[in-house]
Amino acid sequence: MLLEKVEDLGLKAVEAAFGVRPERISIDFTDKFGDLALNCFHLAKVLRQAPPKIAAQLAEQLVDGEIVSEAEATSGYVNLVLTDQALFEGTLTPILEHPTTFGGQIVTDDAKTAMVEFSSPNTNKPQHLGHVRNNCLGDSVARLLCTSGLRVIKANLVNDRGIHICKSMLAYQREGNGATPESTGFKGDHFVGQYYVLFEKRFREEMANYIAEKNVEITKEDFFKVSKWGQAAQTMLQDWEAGRKDVVDLWRTMNSWVMAGFKQTYSDLGIEFDEYYFESDTYTLGKEIVEQGLAQGVFYRRDDGAVEIDLSAEKLDKKVVLRSDGTSVYITQDIGTTVRKAEDLNVDRQVFVVGDEQIYHFKVLFSILEKLGYAWATSLHHLAYGMVNLPEGKMKSREGKVVDADDLMEEVAGLAAKEISERGGKDDGDASERAQKIGMAALKFMILSVSPKTTMTYDPKASVAFDGDTGPYVLYAFARIRRMIEDSEMSETQVGFDPAVLQDASERRLALKLLQFSRTVARASKDLNPALVCTYLLQLAHAYHSHNRAVKILKAETKALREARLALSLATAHTLKRGLGLLGIETVDRM
Repeated sequence: MLLEKVEDLGLKAVEAAFGVRPERISIDFTDKFGDLALNCFHLAKVLRQAPPKIAAQLAEQLVDGEIVSEAEATSGYVNLVLTDQALFEGTLTPILEHPTTFGGQIVTDDAKTAMVEFSSPNTNKPQHLGHVRNNCLGDSVARLLCTSGLRVIKANLVNDRGIHICKSMLAYQREGNGATPESTGFKGDHFVGQYYVLFEKRFREEMANYIAEKNVEITKEDFFKVSKWGQAAQTMLQDWEAGRKDVVDLWRTMNSWVMAGFKQTYSDLGIEFDEYYFESDTYTLGKEIVEQGLAQGVFYRRDDGAVEIDLSAEKLDKKVVLRSDGTSVYITQDIGTTVRKAEDLNVDRQVFVVGDEQIYHFKVLFSILEKLGYAWATSLHHLAYGMVNLPEGKMKSREGKVVDADDLMEEVAGLAAKEISERGGKDDGDASERAQKIGMAALKFMILSVSPKTTMTYDPKASVAFDGDTGPYVLYAFARIRRMIEDSEMSETQVGFDPAVLQDASERRLALKLLQFSRTVARASKDLNPALVCTYLLQLAHAYHSHNRAVKILKAETKALREARLALSLATAHTLKRGLGLLGIETVDRM
């Protein structure tokens, strides 16, 4: 690889000039003089000299005529100009020879295993816009981690138990009248979600009547304790935990409806999972571990019988892990589930994709697991992401005021179809499929283009624009190249070309942008941030369009120049496709 060759050249130059070979050097891309810059500030501590002095001594050593043609010391950096031969061959050949794997490490049989847990929906309602961000982010992070040589397991912990599930069940039991998704024509998760909203409606009606009759003020939490609907839901939960047959049978039936609906949503999003976990199977797992930790002195029992841990030394609070009646709390379940995942599947690293409102929860969970002595606990990571809103504002799921994931996907596909039609696109029988792919590209790209930590606003209409910083804009660049390659009748497996004929400045800029791909992917994988890939792809698309305006490709002056520019174009298409694939986005050959 070209960047590795430059780094090796730099290491040899340092050794020749100073008699010391450092473990590594830092080579960065630069927009100023040159193509790359060797950072001498990173060498100052090892060489015990000022960065400008180091740079001055290294400049002459770095020009070898084969890889580097010019070197200039500037303010503690050595700016490097790559030879044309090295730049074009070193950049294009690896892409053309390995179009589906370049830019990342190969996963070997002895690779370490990482698990990315994401989605984690509740089986009392359909998924919404917030889940879309979670799903897209988790899927892309898993894809990125694969490029770092890890074996990656995509896991989904489904929240299928608890009072919120019983609310839907109770409303259906009382007012469902035996209806089913099949009898009503509703998708299973949408069908069940209606009853979650119905419970909330009946609860609010009951609360309003109570306040009017009693002439008192009361919070929802306090009213739930005296509410007939609330008490009935709580009783149903107790019956479920006790294994009452009719309640468990209803729970299984309604969960099956929801999971069938979720399966369709995931399919439409192009997302698959390797492992499913269900809270109904895991919610008691942590109790045994807590009892062991109690015997080891990690936890202590309070006077009221509750088991607790004091994390004040970690700047956290005290945390109850078992109630005084011996029942588990939410974090008890997470302790057991996390241990089970790590040990059953021999997982070395776990990434939890969960909203930033749970930051404190995961700090507590990770601290507890470390204190319990699990060596892998230090490799646990909470990828916290911000809320996603629409231009109209926030969502309220209990009131049914949500942006449904299925409706959203249908909307963006419709907007994409309209955009295709308005641009004079022909329907060759696949217009609907293309609109679906373009819509998904628009949705995923806008969602992923924002750093995970940032709260964002998703605008469906803006996301499908073919112009601007959007997924369709990047798709268009790919489709444009694909059409040109077809018209050229160039072989997809053609690799050979003459780099000496590529003399235009736009060709050099494009090749340098292609060279940045592997570095971008490595950083995105390290930071768990797909937004870096989105930014890169936009820059690459801009660079290609600029190049396409600057030179003739199919009508180039000579056959050698035509072939070289087509090779550069094909390498760009491969890179666009590879980068979009890391975002979970399918390409289209025409828009």
